[in-house]
Amino acid sequence: MTKRFSTATVHPKSHTGLYLTAFLSVASCLCAFNSHATTIYKSIDENGNVFYTDQPLEGATALNNNNPNNAAPSNQRSEALDDAQEEAQQDARDRDLSNDRVAIAPNPNNQPKTAPVEEEIVYPPVSRVDIINPQNDALLLNPVGKIWVELQSSPSNLKESLLTAQLWMNGAMVNSGKRPMLALPIPERGSHMIQIKLVDHKNRLRMESDVVEFHVKFDIAETSE
Repeated sequence: MTKRFSTATVHPKSHTGLYLTAFLSVASCLCAFNSHATTIYKSIDENGNVFYTDQPLEGATALNNNNPNNAAPSNQRSEALDDAQEEAQQDARDRDLSNDRVAIAPNPNNQPKTAPVEEEIVYPPVSRVDIINPQNDALLLNPVGKIWVELQSSPSNLKESLLTAQLWMNGAMVNSGKRPMLALPIPERGSHMIQIKLVDHKNRLRMESDVVEFHVKFDIAETSE
């Protein structure tokens, strides 16, 4: 009957203490076998488990050469124990090196998500934009309600250009849209500067008009009793 003793399979990240535990188990087996003058064989299966038996398995290595009919001297048993200890420690070092070199294949179900590629919009050409109304240096006398600013772009009109028109007055944006008419709040008395800026869907400036200056005047009617 074959007596079979196995050492624990060591996980790649387990501590070295497990190797020492396995060795102590093997060493105690060697002492028992050597006391009866038995040859010990070391075998490693396909899963990396190490076995020590008193009968040779396939691919087994003899750790001592004791004759069953002739007990080995104590110094030979000691040497066999030393050899077993050295082999156990070497196995531990080899496993650590082997596990350090193993490359973990990426999980195909856990691939990093890539941001969708946004298609670049092709804008029709616009080489000029102008404010048609009010005209430069115009006088607005007693304006009532909204003041409409009319613009024109070429060679593509505002609708065809796919751009957005921004209406700026005195350095601040007051309105925006995709129509060639934008409403301007009634300004206070005095002179004002307006300008049209055409921007794309990312708010990037594509074209701007010349600055137009206009003047607002309110007459105060005299009242009599």
